[in-house]
Amino acid sequence: MGSKQPKSLVLACIVAMLSVACGKYACQAQAAPPCQPMNVVIDGAPADTLALAFQGHGYGQVITASDTVISSIRFEMPPELASFAQAILYVMDVDSSGRPNVLELPVYTSQIIPPPAYTGQDPQPLVFSFEPPMVLPRLARYFFDVNENGCLGVIKLLGNRMNIYPGGGAWMTALSDCDGSGPGPLTATVDPQLDLLCDITYCASEIVTSARTRTWGQLKILYR
Repeated sequence: MGSKQPKSLVLACIVAMLSVACGKYACQAQAAPPCQPMNVVIDGAPADTLALAFQGHGYGQVITASDTVISSIRFEMPPELASFAQAILYVMDVDSSGRPNVLELPVYTSQIIPPPAYTGQDPQPLVFSFEPPMVLPRLARYFFDVNENGCLGVIKLLGNRMNIYPGGGAWMTALSDCDGSGPGPLTATVDPQLDLLCDITYCASEIVTSARTRTWGQLKILYR
């Protein structure tokens, strides 16, 4: 007759088995250690394009991750009153050719966020913050896709068509179900030169992956 195992040992075994069973997508909300922010950016380029994520569609950027723990990502919008009610961010895997795998389950799905309060900042930030920080499964390229989640409004994102970021490019996704389950399919047309202006903040190594810009006001003057 075998001896009984201590409850603490049994509990530890259950936790270990759950950890093994936890798949790539089921573990998207892993806790991370306290964050020491570090930034990575696509810097120094003018905004010359509006990328529109409208009525359930999405627009996003493929980014080569420099770390696996992310505390926030910020996109840039023109300095005007936002015309959408809900935004959600899907993080998707990317294949070896650099094409987002949008038909798979998301690696990470953010909370739904409302539009930022109008402050007159130029450009206006759209920030997705993660608490606890987002934990990616590995160092790789990922597609950070901003979706208009109300199937009503338009999210206007600033971009640049000079192919300023070598680690990936911008893609548009078609109509989703607007239910937080994932983005729609990739649209047929894509501009290989387009990058969205965004910053990503890692917890372990601060680098900025953004394309900092002329202000939208300066851009309007530039293109008159």
